[in-house]
Amino acid sequence: IATGPRTINITKPFDQIPMWHRKGGILITTDSKAQRISDQDWSELTLHAFPSESASVSSRRLVAEERTTEVKLTTDEAGVVSVPIVPLGSAVAAGRAWRLRIHLSPTQRVAKAYVDGAEMLPNALQHTEPSKDCTTTFPFEGVGAAPACKAGPVAELFIPVSAAPRIIKFTLRAL
Repeated sequence: IATGPRTINITKPFDQIPMWHRKGGILITTDSKAQRISDQDWSELTLHAFPSESASVSSRRLVAEERTTEVKLTTDEAGVVSVPIVPLGSAVAAGRAWRLRIHLSPTQRVAKAYVDGAEMLPNALQHTEPSKDCTTTFPFEGVGAAPACKAGPVAELFIPVSAAPRIIKFTLRAL
């Protein structure tokens, strides 16, 4: 874990791009291996959420194929995190599936998760522990990928296709 400001030199193979995130941030990625955006399948996208340990709000706007979707990550001081996914305009009619990957601190776990107010069953939320091998892990590899060896676990939740806005809430607990 690096804190900044700082200059860091990284060398990676040509097929890997170093990426950094901040606590309280959210990223939208695709698991598609296609190199051209026009060749990628965006029917399911992945949200990488990095809950803050203090109150914070971060938002992203996805514009794709004349469809716009707003995604926001809100963390409060009590450990309640919400991720509303709101399709706008023509995106409402189309819908898409989402995979939410919640990148936790080493001492955090998800206590409960809700989608649109309904509590998710414990087996709907998959916890993936960090890799024991510090040489092979690369961030944002997609569904089921293990986090880096010194990171915390990732809790993963699939959100099925819906043209309606979705609200995902979860509470964190400390170990």
